[in-house]
Amino acid sequence: MVRDDANQQYAEACQAVANEYIERSTRFGVQDLAFKAVNARYLSFTIKVRHSLDVVSDAQDKPGLIKASEDGFLTRDWGWYQATVEEQAVTELQRPETREKLAHEVKTSRYAAISKRTCIRTHPRRLFHPYTCGTCHGSGEVTCHGCSGHGKVRCSGCGGTGDNICFSCGGSGRKSSTHQVRDSTGHYHSETRYHSCSSCRGGRVSCSGCGGRGQVTCRTCGGSGQVVCAACAGHGSMTKITETRTYTTPTFFGIYPKDKPSYLHDALSKLGFETLNEHGAVMFQRLERMDNECLIDFYFECTIPLCDLTVEVDGQTTQWVMLGRFPQIHDTGGILEVLLRNDQARLLSLGRSASRWLPWFHRKARPILKDVMASEVHQDIMAYQANGWAFSAIVEKVNRSVSEAYVQQITNGLLITNRMVSRWAMIKFILFVSIIAPAIFLATLMATERRRPYTMFASQEHLDIFTTQGWISYLTIGAVLAILAVLSVLINRWWHRRWLKKLAGNSS
Repeated sequence: MVRDDANQQYAEACQAVANEYIERSTRFGVQDLAFKAVNARYLSFTIKVRHSLDVVSDAQDKPGLIKASEDGFLTRDWGWYQATVEEQAVTELQRPETREKLAHEVKTSRYAAISKRTCIRTHPRRLFHPYTCGTCHGSGEVTCHGCSGHGKVRCSGCGGTGDNICFSCGGSGRKSSTHQVRDSTGHYHSETRYHSCSSCRGGRVSCSGCGGRGQVTCRTCGGSGQVVCAACAGHGSMTKITETRTYTTPTFFGIYPKDKPSYLHDALSKLGFETLNEHGAVMFQRLERMDNECLIDFYFECTIPLCDLTVEVDGQTTQWVMLGRFPQIHDTGGILEVLLRNDQARLLSLGRSASRWLPWFHRKARPILKDVMASEVHQDIMAYQANGWAFSAIVEKVNRSVSEAYVQQITNGLLITNRMVSRWAMIKFILFVSIIAPAIFLATLMATERRRPYTMFASQEHLDIFTTQGWISYLTIGAVLAILAVLSVLINRWWHRRWLKKLAGNSS
């Protein structure tokens, strides 16, 4: 009796979800659907979680000589070190403590707490291997790359020449002075006299940065030609530290009774086997060890509510599937395709109509696109399609409420209509620019010539494109028109996107 009451409550919850789904996914005000049959029940099945163990030796190289800890092992023999690392990894898989640790972790944790590759054990003994740094060969220093070991670099002030142009005479090597002299007639006039520059020799002066040597001390190494080795931090030695870690990778399987519904596995996979404890009751049952293969199988008993609904809407009968503690829709039997078929037909007809070649095509497209984009499922389809989803994946994301053919047709119809509206908008902006371009041309030309309108054509020189002023004028006009063209394209795109958002009920 208790189970019958629970089934009835679950059936009512599924019907409420179906009503809410129709109202939310379409623009139609469907309040009540005609439920011809509602079969709510609890389905029990087994989940097998297989944990596969693998051991990884994680090694890190650290600078300097590091002493081994009390539980560590240190050796300078590289061959012995490698053999010890391998032996420790093999031994770790054979240790019964490793499997017991995994069994304890799974049984004492909530279901699917380990749902991806996870480290379950770190070996208590670390392995240390000190060795000479291969970069500096034990010296702790390497050749400076800035000066290639010379300790000197070319002076940036003079470019390595050792001298610079004399600023006093500008590199000419001489200076000029002007004097007032009186000629034979008694008149005074200016006379320029030249003499050698006293600040330089032939127009060049010694560089103050390098003292005329052309080179300066390298700042990176301080003139030594050597820098501290970055690999070993100047220690001249390194220490390889290896830790042995054991990982487990879970794999989930469903074991179903013979009378299971054909869609059950797909529905559970859609929910995710790792999250089934959120949709039903999952209890640990038993485990099986496979010692030779480093595998452990854990079995869980899962009970999950399930409901099959036969729904009639708009004269069409569809089969729905819901499951989970809080009903999750898996399949709606293409119900939205039935409700939205008129919108689909109008959109496809619009894309094939002759009106798409008319400038006012957007007026006819607006009410049709507004009705199409008012449905949430159409908005979802366009969003998934823009992100590169395949048609089959989109169908699953919208709970099989439409078919792949419907997704393809509605996508193509929206793209064609959107493309035609955008093209006509661009053409209108181009015509607008063409009309105002002559006025902008004249206004810009007058501004560059700085002449009054009635005198701007007084001289042919001002219109000659091969003159300096002509080049400046035409380049200025071209820049203004180019900026105007770019602004026109941006305004067109902004207007078109805003138009589409308003149709979808989002003006933000």
